[in-house]
Amino acid sequence: MSAMRGMLPLLWALSAAAGAGEAAPGAGAAGVPSEPSAGTAQRVSADELELLRDMASKGSGEAMCRLGMCYLQGQGVARDVQEALRWFRRSAEAEDALGRYNLALCYAQGIGVRRSWKEAVRYFRPAAEQQLPEAQYNLARCYENGLGVKRSAKLARKWYARAAAQGHEAAARRLRRAEGAF
Repeated sequence: MSAMRGMLPLLWALSAAAGAGEAAPGAGAAGVPSEPSAGTAQRVSADELELLRDMASKGSGEAMCRLGMCYLQGQGVARDVQEALRWFRRSAEAEDALGRYNLALCYAQGIGVRRSWKEAVRYFRPAAEQQLPEAQYNLARCYENGLGVKRSAKLARKWYARAAAQGHEAAARRLRRAEGAF
């Protein structure tokens, strides 16, 4: 497994980490991005795809997540949302933070599944607990707006603060704006 981890930076060079900006217009009530992200879509070669599949078959949650992105975006394979979901689920089951986050986004936006904020929160929370700033930010938005959870200013502040502490600018802005409102 450690040998596989050494190859992941090469694979992840295909994409950057999820962005830290505020949601674009039309992104959804909680400001959740419209699609899962492992970063910028780029071409994936047959060799890279084979390596991802091999790593995924050996239990790499990161590779499973990346395969999900390949299928979601049609990178090196035909676009197949259901296959993307299958890989995101497997990645989430392997406790990969980005896999959990991407699966949460699918539920939040209804990508290949019926929209369910409750299910989105089910996957945002463990990804947030794994210190993924985008998951912390989106979980805070869910608490702020009562999406899938009981509305809680206290928990919204907690998760905004955690994301902001990791340099998430949108979370820091919302935290500053909310100081008088919460």
